[in-house]
Amino acid sequence: MIHDPKPIELVPELRKSIDRMLWYVPGINSVQSYENYLVDDLLYSEAIIEIILDELNMNKDQDVKIANEKILDKEDVSFYESNICIKGQKIILTKMKNESILRAMLRHIRNGIAHGNFTTIGSLVLFIDQNKNGKTALLKIDVIAFEKIINLIEKYDELTEGKVLAKAFEKLGYEVKKEFRVGDIVLDLLIIKDGSKYGVEIKSEKRSKLVGFQDNMIIQLLNANQTLKEQSITPVFIYDKSRVSNKAKNYLLGKGIILLDRKNISELIDNVDILRKSNKD
Repeated sequence: MIHDPKPIELVPELRKSIDRMLWYVPGINSVQSYENYLVDDLLYSEAIIEIILDELNMNKDQDVKIANEKILDKEDVSFYESNICIKGQKIILTKMKNESILRAMLRHIRNGIAHGNFTTIGSLVLFIDQNKNGKTALLKIDVIAFEKIINLIEKYDELTEGKVLAKAFEKLGYEVKKEFRVGDIVLDLLIIKDGSKYGVEIKSEKRSKLVGFQDNMIIQLLNANQTLKEQSITPVFIYDKSRVSNKAKNYLLGKGIILLDRKNISELIDNVDILRKSNKD
């Protein structure tokens, strides 16, 4: 951590990534920052971190430890105070109650940079965060690869959201095809299981409720439904930022359309086959 006699030397790409982690990540206390719901939405917290770990080639059981305490266990800290493995990546951090895992990572990394508590280890960077009571995070990661993942989350909301949902459906045994064209319609996902096909559209608008059935969105769903019916594809519309009334869901289900809201997506991420459940309901 102490650079004597000269400051730490960083290759340009690494310096760029560290600069970004300090100033430009979403949701931090910085005028250069802006909000991104995927970073902070607790609905996607576990799913997003799984994708990040896949991209970083990390094993959740072996390489990650999330603590809900205020400081880290002393045994974890004592190891890193005297030894640093130059091969594997590790994430050991504390997380606040209503904080996503990714938000906690970004917060700890930024604190480590701001207070000079970081150092390079080959291609990796070790970040240490602490408060007056002790260490709160130890993160040893490929920060250049991590920064590229953050870029995807920021710039391609629906694409990343689709990737999260695709992973959840794959875990339930669905074959998943992304950006699948059916006539003039390009579906976010086409998912197939046991001969049943579902065309998934992810809607970004935030709606507190659906009022009546002359809503423009409902009309669009019904119009799209005919094209998909010809291909034996059941339309599935996901509104993950809002809660939709059972009355609206049942009306659409009677028309052959499945509409899923936040509650349903929470079940999906918990490995519940919500499409089969919706059809039974």
